[in-house]
Amino acid sequence: MNKRIFEDIVLLILAYITATFLKNENFIFVFQKYIYLFALYSTIYLTTSIITNVRRKKNVLKAKILFLNYLSDWSISALAFLSLIYIFEIDFPSRFVILGYIVTFFGLKLATLLLVFSYQRAIVIVNKEDIEHVKEMHRILNTKETVIRKPQTNSDGNNIIHNLVQGKFGQQVLDFILLHIDESSQHTDYLFSTSRFDVLKSPYVFNNIINLANLNDIKKINKYIEAVSIKLDFNGLLICCAITNKTRKKIFLQKFPIGLNYLLYFFYFIYKRVWPKLPYFKRIYFYFTGGRDRNISHAEVLGRLYSCGFEYIEHKTIDQNTWYVTKKTSNPIIDYDPTYGPLIRLKRVGKHGKIFNTYKLRTMHPYSEYIQEFVYKSNSFDDGCKFKDDFRISSLGKFCRKYWIDELPMLINLLKGDMKLIGVRPLSNHFFNLYPIDIQQKRIQFKPGLLPPFYADMPNTFEEVLASEKKYLELYEKHKFKTDFKYFFLILTNIIFKKARSK
Repeated sequence: MNKRIFEDIVLLILAYITATFLKNENFIFVFQKYIYLFALYSTIYLTTSIITNVRRKKNVLKAKILFLNYLSDWSISALAFLSLIYIFEIDFPSRFVILGYIVTFFGLKLATLLLVFSYQRAIVIVNKEDIEHVKEMHRILNTKETVIRKPQTNSDGNNIIHNLVQGKFGQQVLDFILLHIDESSQHTDYLFSTSRFDVLKSPYVFNNIINLANLNDIKKINKYIEAVSIKLDFNGLLICCAITNKTRKKIFLQKFPIGLNYLLYFFYFIYKRVWPKLPYFKRIYFYFTGGRDRNISHAEVLGRLYSCGFEYIEHKTIDQNTWYVTKKTSNPIIDYDPTYGPLIRLKRVGKHGKIFNTYKLRTMHPYSEYIQEFVYKSNSFDDGCKFKDDFRISSLGKFCRKYWIDELPMLINLLKGDMKLIGVRPLSNHFFNLYPIDIQQKRIQFKPGLLPPFYADMPNTFEEVLASEKKYLELYEKHKFKTDFKYFFLILTNIIFKKARSK
């Protein structure tokens, strides 16, 4: 209730400022002149809303009831306000300010109610779907069911499916699929649905599954892939497609005239890439769009597939779609709280080998943490022991890394006591396991730090990084304060005068 009253006060103030500003006269003069009427109407409205107990009704999920409740409050308060002005003959020279104030407040409140209603509806729908999915996943994973193979399909049936694929996507796509799938295979399923429940209700298990529906149009991508995994043999192939954000951007910029295309793409980017990552707007976005025509990156597609137990084999872009060939190697990692928003939590190895969450601003595409090992195997190390040509890093992420903007939230870890100011950088479990055993054991004796010795020694190769950290740890073990004091000024000097930057 207190939260709703605070919300109303903010909207009342915004409405008054707007009506005063639109008067097109001296703003300060008009603002002060009508302040007593603003206070009178605000008091009447807040009193009315409290008395009618509308604010005590939690999570109203019917738009009609929500609107009628507010309309009742607004009508009663506006009528009472105007009646007092008439009865007591309160003089005011501008009806525009008074009526504009009341009408503006009505509009702002209506827009807020629409957002609140959409958000509450989205929470209910999302929670209901998640509960159903969790129950189904646990039922299948915990039940030892007999594997049922799909009855044999004759060559005519395969030809019909192949003709459909060819007609919809072209001969090049069909050739790419058949390059990996035996044309005579009797246990390959072709999916055209975007609903995971259509997948789960099938009684069969397959050697191969071809998903012909774009991942961009699937509302719950991971849950869909998890359902596919349940119906697929180990070492079975999943072939799926998506329109990546780079392809989407290229198409968008070519569609409109130069100048206008970038302006329109900016708003498109905000709506399709930024909104779905913001906690409050995310649910509203998915409520209105149903998750269709999602803007996803190549790194995100790979990350989602790896998190669901699939291993990358090959990908190829044909026309607008990028086709991915993957192999099921494990059961899905059912993560119900993935790091998708701008502020992320990354699991890192801390003191005594304890795993803790480090807080950072996102610089990589979502789900990138799941393909770190894949990137390590595919790319060599660059200078400074960073992955060369790491496609997981976004354009904005490169800027944030250069000026350490992404590491500012790690101050939370400093305040919590998980980290100290100077120390070896916190590592993921995969990266930590690349270190020799002796340095691993030395590392976990102390807390990791915000400012690593890397910026004091500026090593280039992995071996030089190991030597730099080993040297620091040995010095710190003997003289803690003296070592950190020395390294702090070395790091500061390199950052200011030698322009040391993160990559």
